[in-house]
Amino acid sequence: MSFRVRIALVSAAAVAIAFAVARWITYSAAQRELIAEVDESLHNRVEQIEQSTNPLELIAVLGAFEERSPRGPFERGVRGFDAIFWQFVPNGAGPAITDYPGTGGLPIDTLEQQVIDGDLASVVRTVDVGDDNLRVLTSSLPTGAIQVARSLEEVDGSLEGLAAVLRLAAIAGVLLAGVVGYFVARDAARPIGQLAAAAEHVAATQELPAQIEVDRTDEVGRLANSFNA
Repeated sequence: MSFRVRIALVSAAAVAIAFAVARWITYSAAQRELIAEVDESLHNRVEQIEQSTNPLELIAVLGAFEERSPRGPFERGVRGFDAIFWQFVPNGAGPAITDYPGTGGLPIDTLEQQVIDGDLASVVRTVDVGDDNLRVLTSSLPTGAIQVARSLEEVDGSLEGLAAVLRLAAIAGVLLAGVVGYFVARDAARPIGQLAAAAEHVAATQELPAQIEVDRTDEVGRLANSFNA
């Protein structure tokens, strides 16, 4: 493998590593920002719910949620970001009241159960319910616990689009770095090639007066001067 090709590969590898780090940082920051916006909307809903003083008022507040899909309140799309789902879990053995159309309602795992039992004030996490990727906030209430959820489909779509753009930018950057590195290495290797040719000529012909034209003062120029001497 020639010196020029090695330099080109090293340049491309260095740019690839830099793009990989930048891609991870950019993607992670965007993901945190988008999830934070979803969490803020969920907390705003819970603050509205916490103002109710009894279960009947609570159900009225939950029923007043206006964010539905374009198809209307009874035919909304599960995956639309504007569709917000709720579930009220009362204290004791009463059944949960939910408007989530999925079978079994919103999930209740160990952390959610701790909120229902009063051991935790609230918990928010991302869960998969069937084909739906949901962000679910569970918050404790005097009469039980409330769960509000939003679909993350649009967030995931935005992140996928960002990842595609970053991949294209990385590929273009690596290719450009390889081409530029090759031409830079070609110019840098030219005097080394001349030095090698002169040394081979002296070795083959024993003509010691052979000289190399020196037009630089860097390490390669110093090597050429030493050869001439």
